[in-house]
Formats: sequence, C-alpha cells, structure tokens
Amino acid sequence: MSAPMCYFSFHFLLFSIVFIIYLHIFMHIWYLIDQQSSSIESVKRIPTGKSQIYSVDGRKLNNTQRGINIIRKDDGSSTKQLIR
Repeated sequence: MSAPMCYFSFHFLLFSIVFIIYLHIFMHIWYLIDQQSSSIESVKRIPTGKSQIYSVDGRKLNNTQRGINIIRKDDGSSTKQLIR
C-alpha cells in the first residue's frame, strides 16, 4: 500500500518542479520581449499647409462648391462651410 502512495508523491513533486522551472523560463522570456518591444506612443503631424475639402456625403472635392463643404485642416481639425 505504501509503494503507490510514494510513487504518486514522487511524480507530483517532479511535475511541480518542472512546472515551476518552465514558468520561470516563460516569465523571463516574456520580460525580455516586453523590454525590447517598440510601440508607437504618439504620432506627430507634419503640417503641409494644405487642407482637404469634402462634401456632406464624404466625397473628396478639389474646390469648394455651393452648399455645405467640410474642410479638414492639416492639424486634424475640421470646419463646416456654407456657400450660397
């Protein structure tokens, strides 16, 4: 009766040690990957001096037309313009 219990305890202990070693290796690799990752933190806009003109339905226009025009500036802001 004592042989199977000892066999179980030994394998459980061996499994626990191997699991802890693999977990330690995984966490070490994860730390190294996290330190080397290059994420984009912010995007800077380069002003071009141009603005895009759109119609109400989203079509890009070359020039303003009669009606409502949406003007998107190069800094990201947009305004609505009514031309009669």
